[in-house]
Amino acid sequence: MASDFIDLDHLKPLNDQYGHKAGDSLLIDVVHFCSASIGVALFNHDENNKERVMQRADAAMYQAKANGRNQIVISDSL
Repeated sequence: MASDFIDLDHLKPLNDQYGHKAGDSLLIDVVHFCSASIGVALFNHDENNKERVMQRADAAMYQAKANGRNQIVISDSL
């Protein structure tokens, strides 16, 4: 089992300027043209804390953004 977080690169400025409704419309219309930073964390057999797994996926997503965006980072046991 895995958990992931996806961030569409450079969408925040649009949401900030025009609101989330405009951002949502953009996502629906052009999502296949956007790049994405994706963080993935796998559940290991010793881990049953879903919040911790989601935190690791979120941290991996931010690492993907820091690495230059438009990529997938798979979390190790952070």
